[in-house]
Amino acid sequence: MEELKRIFRNSSDLVLYEFNTSCNTKVLVAYIECLVDRNGLYGDLVRPLIKDLKSPEEILDTVPIAGAREVNDMETITKEMLVGNAVLFVENRETAYLFELGKWERRPIEEPGNERVIKGPKEGFVEDISVNKGLIRRRTRNPNLVFEDYSLGTRTNTNVSLVYLADLVEQSILDELRERIKKIEVDAILDASYIEQLIKDSPKSLIPTVGYTEKPDVAAGKILEGRIAIISDVSPMVLTVPKIFIENLQTSEDYYTVPKYATYLRLIRIFPY
Repeated sequence: MEELKRIFRNSSDLVLYEFNTSCNTKVLVAYIECLVDRNGLYGDLVRPLIKDLKSPEEILDTVPIAGAREVNDMETITKEMLVGNAVLFVENRETAYLFELGKWERRPIEEPGNERVIKGPKEGFVEDISVNKGLIRRRTRNPNLVFEDYSLGTRTNTNVSLVYLADLVEQSILDELRERIKKIEVDAILDASYIEQLIKDSPKSLIPTVGYTEKPDVAAGKILEGRIAIISDVSPMVLTVPKIFIENLQTSEDYYTVPKYATYLRLIRIFPY
């Protein structure tokens, strides 16, 4: 308890709840108030411990929460609490237990304002990386679809994911992107645009080398063409690499138009008169 108070500087949103279980063992539940589902915390964690726990060794069998696991280092515990997990400490035991109880306000999935279309899906990405992963997975139901996770920003620890089809991606491009991602050393990643500035080719070039979209179907289309998508938590914008010049003349509706007519429209965009 004292160590958590020290780590979080005794912040007012740190909750430390100590109580006795049904087997007369004292436990401590710790979580960040605004990140945890309070109803699930009491109904699925606290109540079973108070009423049904027969032995400290049976905690994972007594608490019906998916993703529960043991952990024994404070660094991992701290990171997990900051993404909405609750941690349970048991008296006289060196092992703690993590429970996935994260819940926070999410913007509903709706059509993005910058990429409105007449033909095609109306869904847009939101600021939750797990929701955005699901939107891409829903459109690409393929076991070769890979999500490769990173944590960027020394102070924000923002979750970032590379998304690609393992059997289509160009390995040399993937390796190069991995190296650029790993070299990112900044205090904060507050939006995907931060990443764009740090990984793009020829920073002084007027032609962008990193694409972006707010539409899951467009991102899935790029991935199916062998590109790599970059998802950042708290950002509704998904980056795609590599970007080629012709993409500047495309629109979202081109994916749902007869190829010859789509080509004709692109020619009009190049030669408007």
